[in-house]
Amino acid sequence: MQEVTLLIQAGEAKDKLMWNHTASLMSLYANAKSAKGKSYSPNDFNPYSAMERESNKPQTSEDVMDLMETMKTFNGK
Repeated sequence: MQEVTLLIQAGEAKDKLMWNHTASLMSLYANAKSAKGKSYSPNDFNPYSAMERESNKPQTSEDVMDLMETMKTFNGK
């Protein structure tokens, strides 16, 4: 089972590396064609960066309370 997990992680790492390359090229092209004063970064085009930004967003108190209730039922309490 651990071998399968390592294979999946290696695939994800390769996919992230390829997206970093693609996002860099896309931002280079977008910056060449953009209006004056507008600039783009590779993070604007990378879906992994968008997912990381979304996961790092502050949670609301309602989200925290829902998570607490879920964890209480998960632990069997």
